[in-house]
Amino acid sequence: MELKRVWMSRDAARKSHFALHAVGGVVGIVALVMALTVGGVFLAARMGLPQQLSLLALVAAVTVLGVALGLGLGRRTAGEATVFFLTTDDRLFVLDVRTIARFGQGEMGYLTGAGNTQKLLRALAEHPRLPGLADEVYRVTAMQEYPADWSVQFLARRPGRAPVPRTCLVAKACPDGDLLLRELERRLTVDNPLEPAPLSCPRSVLFSGAALAGAVALCVLSHPAVGRLPQVAYFPCLGAALLAAWLFGYFWLRHRRGE
Repeated sequence: MELKRVWMSRDAARKSHFALHAVGGVVGIVALVMALTVGGVFLAARMGLPQQLSLLALVAAVTVLGVALGLGLGRRTAGEATVFFLTTDDRLFVLDVRTIARFGQGEMGYLTGAGNTQKLLRALAEHPRLPGLADEVYRVTAMQEYPADWSVQFLARRPGRAPVPRTCLVAKACPDGDLLLRELERRLTVDNPLEPAPLSCPRSVLFSGAALAGAVALCVLSHPAVGRLPQVAYFPCLGAALLAAWLFGYFWLRHRRGE
């Protein structure tokens, strides 16, 4: 199919540095978390604060910061790796290049996948073409605006398959992004507003949030600095809190994306 227009992130359109942004972002977050942890321990010792209680508060605060920064990095890299294609016969396609970049397992697998994503983005910028694994935006079901991007829920269609729901991000910094939003709005169903009312919180988010709050409360009560519950329950409760935090973050992210 002949292409009429291609939309890529500003960085990818010039010369993608996806690997640097993705890997550098992860390394930066890890370094910041470690520096804050070491600095917090040193500062608490210098100020003579209760060691066990101050360490508990420090770990909780650093964990929340790390998760927030990780989610922000995830949104940025998702927007940077997403490419839209408009054909001359007025069909709109979208591809998250990471899905065809062959990410492996572990740290080396992530490095390899980030490098492959960068190569593919550069190749598409130099020689635009429509990859066979791109999804056609059959019908847009909802669009939600956020500070740095738009979250778009749509039905994706591939030859010989029934339409399936998908979600993608459109960065506000995308060159000619207003033209892309017009193309998406044209495919927006009439019974779905451009900026829908906030979705009610699903049960999965409520239950996982309640489980997280309960596990954190048990951790605090069983911590040696508090001693309201047997100390032997601290580490099992800590493991339960980590699992609940992962589930809560997963369900909350899906909720924010409208999935």
